[in-house]
Amino acid sequence: MTRYFSTKHRLYLLTFLLIVMAAAATFAMQLWQMRVALEEEQYYLTGALAKMLEDELDGNKNIFSTITADDLTEKTLADINAQLQPDITHITKAFPGYGAGYYSKKLNRIVAFGPNFNEAGLIDISPNSKSRVVYRTAKPYRFSDYSQTRQTQVIATIRPIIRDNEVVGHIWVNISAKSFQQMLLAALDKQLPLIFAILIMGMLGTQLVFGRFQRNLKLFLTKIRTRDLSKEDVHLFSGELLDIYSELVVAYQQVSDNEQRFRDVIVAFDETVWESDSQACYSYLSKENHKQDADVDQNRHPAERNYIGRSCFEFVADADMERVKSVFLGAIEKGIPFHDLEFRRRSSKGVEHWYKSSAVPIFGVDGTVSGMRGATRDITQYKQQEEQIRHLAYHDTLTGLPNRLDFMQSLAILLGKHQPLAVLFIDIDRFKTLNDSLGHSFGDEVIRTVSRQLQTLLPPNALVSRFGGDEFIVAASGLNLYGAEQLAGQIITHFSQHPIALKDRTLNLTLSIGVAISPMHGERSEILVQHADMALFQAKQAGRNCFRSCEPDHTEQAKQKLEMEQDLRTALKEEQLFLVYQPQVNPDNGMVIGVEALIRWRHPEKGIVPPFRFIPLAEETQLIIPIGNWVLRQACMQAKEWLDAGKPVKMAVNVSNIQFSQDDFIIQVQQALKNTGLPARWLELEITESVAVKQLEWVKNRLHELKALGVSLALDDFGTGFSSLSYLKEFPIDKLKIDRSFIMDICHHRDESVMVKSIIQMAHGLGMRVVAEGVEEATQLAFLAQLRCHLIQGYLFSPPVEASRCTQMITEGFKLPKVEFFGCEDK
Repeated sequence: MTRYFSTKHRLYLLTFLLIVMAAAATFAMQLWQMRVALEEEQYYLTGALAKMLEDELDGNKNIFSTITADDLTEKTLADINAQLQPDITHITKAFPGYGAGYYSKKLNRIVAFGPNFNEAGLIDISPNSKSRVVYRTAKPYRFSDYSQTRQTQVIATIRPIIRDNEVVGHIWVNISAKSFQQMLLAALDKQLPLIFAILIMGMLGTQLVFGRFQRNLKLFLTKIRTRDLSKEDVHLFSGELLDIYSELVVAYQQVSDNEQRFRDVIVAFDETVWESDSQACYSYLSKENHKQDADVDQNRHPAERNYIGRSCFEFVADADMERVKSVFLGAIEKGIPFHDLEFRRRSSKGVEHWYKSSAVPIFGVDGTVSGMRGATRDITQYKQQEEQIRHLAYHDTLTGLPNRLDFMQSLAILLGKHQPLAVLFIDIDRFKTLNDSLGHSFGDEVIRTVSRQLQTLLPPNALVSRFGGDEFIVAASGLNLYGAEQLAGQIITHFSQHPIALKDRTLNLTLSIGVAISPMHGERSEILVQHADMALFQAKQAGRNCFRSCEPDHTEQAKQKLEMEQDLRTALKEEQLFLVYQPQVNPDNGMVIGVEALIRWRHPEKGIVPPFRFIPLAEETQLIIPIGNWVLRQACMQAKEWLDAGKPVKMAVNVSNIQFSQDDFIIQVQQALKNTGLPARWLELEITESVAVKQLEWVKNRLHELKALGVSLALDDFGTGFSSLSYLKEFPIDKLKIDRSFIMDICHHRDESVMVKSIIQMAHGLGMRVVAEGVEEATQLAFLAQLRCHLIQGYLFSPPVEASRCTQMITEGFKLPKVEFFGCEDK
């Protein structure tokens, strides 16, 4: 098609295309750099949000480290989700287009995520998901891939949750590809003026090249076409051709300068384009600048003439002036560029805007710096988002109060002033019961209401923080012990006398408060808070709805108790717990018919810790639930090992009241039997009378569910509690265990012997088997054998022993002592 154009037009078109293509290539390069910069900005933002979510876990720090897949139920999963989901929801609302979530490594599943949360989303990670590989990392990881929870492509940051140097889970924050593309298109839209400028400069540059030499070119081409060239003409036009070529070189250099100008500006970033001289005064500004600066002060920047010749520092805020001057003038002096120089401008109306500027030096022909060429963009919105992230990182999202991290930093600053200071640790009494019965959303409203009322009751200089869950903490400067106790009493009295009305309900809330004073109870923030927490524990032990001040003796006891709780958690994790087994012997032939599994704790420093030292604490802290499940699994595993070796014995396992009351207890028993392969008839579960006499109908139904599995049921410590023939007839009990307190004196006190005889006769009448515990003397054995007691358990035959020793006893049995029983002494 180009054959229809003249040679002149071909040259014209070729020059135009070269200029436009060079500019377009430069623009494409800038577009790619813009995308990379925007993507890096999103990785920074998602990383900051992930760090904020990790800080929020301080109040729930045991969620990921204590619960394992064996303990997982729908209820525990719902409880975990209820604690974590609000933080996710706040994030996704504050930053539309972003998503976030928590992944538990021990559970191997997602436990909370957003936006668009649904129960079906709490599933295992797809095998072909990139997250399957990423979740093995122990370091923060950034990637772009398909999101299973959001069902779209995302840019994501994954941050590991580390507890005791072990990765227990991960937090992810991502932005959908669609939202990212919208941001990129918005940035590209700002570049449209530059595209038009490139096209215009191409046209102007081409006109500059050809417009000035059109006459000479036309004459020269005409002579060539008519071949009317003499020798003189050749010399003449050769000279003209050289002149034209020289002019073309100059014109091309001017076009190249313009192209280099735009290239430098694009490399330095976009938005407002400017140039300065060596004295840092404006020599050029793009038109876009006028529109932006009009927002800062319309009276001072209405036209370009108000800029040219004026100092670049004239419009910089005073707080940033010295720093900006140092960077700008230093770049001119050294001939180096500067990047991402941030500064503020404040308008005459007091509106503050943030800007970021980058520039490169302009070199003259002699190689000296003649000025700077750069670009500036408004980053006010980004700064606002950065401030929002900082606020979220240091404030509780539910109440808006400072969080634990902010409080501890502020407390350290207050203590550094070496002035009297009181710390009040506040807890809402029985909040868990309220939360479970009325729902988490209602519980959130209670937290907000208590937060607002607390702030009205505190001194003006007091700092109040939500420390986590239903706990608040207050730091008040200038208070001695008497003043702190007065303040604690006022807070407790206010809540006791003023019921809270919420959603058509009236709640009588009470608070418990622990008080610690600096320097009396500590001069470091961690110690002071710890002592206030221990005082709070004493207030709860005293019955709640009261306050207690830190006392050295109580503090030491609480400290020891806290240390033992931490040690017990470690023991469960590091397999310091182990089982021993006490034989249950047939009094007729000495054969071992069954064994009772008993737990022991081998502490690395304290040696063997007896059960009476740690079982009550385990029940108080709910650790008895995972411990009880562990005992059940281990006992079934050992019973299966004996069964496979041809030594079948019935395995008796104690079940605590708390463990028996768990919704998933039946499931735990089923899983223990299934995972170990132990037939149900070889497992016996021992419950106490205290379980049996509470909620009789519910207990009856639960026992029948257990019987349906095929396991045996025994009533432990019979006779020590509320023994009733009525519930014995109703419950599907297979065996009664007579408490050792009755066996101890059966040969010395007639009352005990009569009681034991009555229990055994009653059990025979109900078709139940009987086990006598604590048998230590041969005469006791003879008396029980005479009454046809089915099984004997006690030190007469063996104390609790480890599995290897017990295996020998099961194989060999026991030789029965030859002792006759002649009756009890009458005492």
